[in-house]
Amino acid sequence: SVPKRNPSGEDAAFLSWFLVDASQPFASPAFFHPSGIGRNLALLENGASVAAVSSNFGGGGNDSAFGAANALDGDPATEWSSESDGDQAWIDVELPSVTNVTSVGFWTRTMGDSTQVNSFRVTTDRDETYGPFSVDDATTIYRFDTQFTAKRLRFELLDTTGGNTGALEIEVYGDAIP
Repeated sequence: SVPKRNPSGEDAAFLSWFLVDASQPFASPAFFHPSGIGRNLALLENGASVAAVSSNFGGGGNDSAFGAANALDGDPATEWSSESDGDQAWIDVELPSVTNVTSVGFWTRTMGDSTQVNSFRVTTDRDETYGPFSVDDATTIYRFDTQFTAKRLRFELLDTTGGNTGALEIEVYGDAIP
């Protein structure tokens, strides 16, 4: 507890200072989910990109506050939100190369008890469809074993609570085909 005193009787602001160790993660370990299953090929920093999206909340681009790129940035504090697409929301993820995909992950965004994704499917650029995959809640990323080859994946939201659905994070694991 930090004592606060305002002897003037007028509105006051309280400023907090935090000392952090730059060599340590800023967020609690609860925010990190090391997979142990390889490199997430759906990360922007690993060469993935948003090829297309049903919509971004507020009509912004993929790099906007609720843009689709947020689902590929590795940061669960950011999110992609569709513009009221509900069960019609989707995002196309372009991988850096053709990949033997062994696992996909999805972390639904939520607004308390609304806008949650309950299930999704993945359609490849080869018109193969996998799923539906069930997402129980918005507390963590859910990963699903798969076995297919693709360069582009469409994550289609099938069953949602409606509204501005989307994802905190999307993951893809596997081995690139040389």
